[in-house]
Amino acid sequence: MSRRSLSYESIMKTAIKLVEQKGFNNFSLRELAAELQVQPSSLYNHIRGINEIQKAVGLYGIHEMEKGLTEASRGRSMEQALKKMALWYRDYAKNNPELYQAVIGLQMSEDEELKNALKRIVAPIIRVISEKVKEKEPIIHFERAFRSMLHGFISLEMTGYMNRLEIGPEDSFLFMVEQFIDSIGKEGESSGRQGVRTL
Repeated sequence: MSRRSLSYESIMKTAIKLVEQKGFNNFSLRELAAELQVQPSSLYNHIRGINEIQKAVGLYGIHEMEKGLTEASRGRSMEQALKKMALWYRDYAKNNPELYQAVIGLQMSEDEELKNALKRIVAPIIRVISEKVKEKEPIIHFERAFRSMLHGFISLEMTGYMNRLEIGPEDSFLFMVEQFIDSIGKEGESSGRQGVRTL
């Protein structure tokens, strides 16, 4: 690839491919330059360094997850949507482990762009939960619990901790998700009764 044809988009496309092949933390600018057939110094005409690339790859993963979760929830009831979203989330993490790690590995605390991007992943989850739960605080609790239980289960499954018993991880995953959905339904019923009493 000539320097003339090198662009930010081509750099990021190749970086994503390398992340998927080698791992989020296991590729270098030298390897990226070699894949693009340019000198490493040429990359600095378009990027500031490896941290910018890692952030961009993470943002790409966030965009993919936002699209997938939104599509999984579309046109479904709360119960069906959360189950479909949970299954999609698990499949995405298992089929794209390095991109998923790129998302999870992002440091959100001081970066407004990343904070806003995270909101796009959270938004479809909150929207679905809000169908049954109307108060802000429990909605936030349920949204955090949903992401935490999915990530925790997937992390244990991917490191082999779910394969030691006669019951398969798929059954345990569905059990966990269904119990979570039931708890949202109970919270929604409780909120509804309280609302009636205050009328």
